[in-house]
Amino acid sequence: MMFHRGPMHSLIFACIVPLILGPLVKKLYDKKWYQNKYWKWAGFGLGLLFFLMASTVIFLLAQLVAGTTPWLVVLSLVVVGIVFFALRFKQLQRQQDYFENVSSKIWIQLFFWAIFTHPLLDSLTTYGTQLFWPFSDYRVSISNISIVDPLYTIPFGLLLLVAAVIRPQNKLRSLIAISGLTLSSLYMLFTFINKSNIDEKFLNSLHEENIQVKEYMTVPTILNNVLWYGIAKTDTGYVCGYYSMFDSKRDFKPFQYIQANHNLLSPYQDQYLVQKLPWFSDGYYKVVQTIPGEFNYYDLRFGSTRGDIHDHESIIFRMKLVDHDGIINLEEEPRPENRKEDIEWFKQRIFGKTGQ
Repeated sequence: MMFHRGPMHSLIFACIVPLILGPLVKKLYDKKWYQNKYWKWAGFGLGLLFFLMASTVIFLLAQLVAGTTPWLVVLSLVVVGIVFFALRFKQLQRQQDYFENVSSKIWIQLFFWAIFTHPLLDSLTTYGTQLFWPFSDYRVSISNISIVDPLYTIPFGLLLLVAAVIRPQNKLRSLIAISGLTLSSLYMLFTFINKSNIDEKFLNSLHEENIQVKEYMTVPTILNNVLWYGIAKTDTGYVCGYYSMFDSKRDFKPFQYIQANHNLLSPYQDQYLVQKLPWFSDGYYKVVQTIPGEFNYYDLRFGSTRGDIHDHESIIFRMKLVDHDGIINLEEEPRPENRKEDIEWFKQRIFGKTGQ
């Protein structure tokens, strides 16, 4: 959990690895390895596997939001899959060499931009990305876009699939690829502007309630950039609230107040796990003692599945800490269930129909 988005998501990794992969792949392509039928079909099978995995995720998310089987989504995925892999199959039958005279420099650039942009995009979400490892363990987290946002991913992904089955000599290929990148980039620009407006509304809401805060963060909820969750640190704990762009009141109120209870872990403050968890949560966490020697640790950055941060069972990111002979250990804690009432609250709340 702490290693994720660590060294392999750093900028130095993006600068070094392409210098190794570029010349290596250049040699492989110079030897025409990609024309080997076994490599071709292995690549085809791997691509099909990735598509099925991505389709499964899209289907499950759509099912959660719709509350029933999303047949339109299923039909769309089936049509896209059949068309794309039928065209890809025809490509495999051709023996044209599309990769003659490609220099190591071009291969290095390909790997650099692919690897470099990945952690940059990750740093725009809430989880946190160690861009400056090994010089700093600071986790960059801009939080202007959800880790899963269909409006960013789907148009770009579809146009990328279209470009992939067009012959490289066709100028339409570049035009389609650039169009996909342009659409996604324009949407990303919107999320930055929207984030700035949301921050202003959150601060104004706090000011109206005369709440003094040390620091704060606003986070888009999953799958959208419309419903936002804001949380701020105070002297005694935290204050949080939700706001939708469709809300009539245009603020984050009513607020919920949270007792942090950080002192419960004071006896273990010299232990590695107790030191690292607040770092992982960027200081936004609360602790609840269930029984002597057992604690629930709640990461507050991601909010609740139904907007009630006091309902511990619905807090999205939680962990169980258990004292074993004076040593705190982390034990597996199940994620909140996706209950129908929670999904219904989420859909209603996005459009400002509840929670104000």
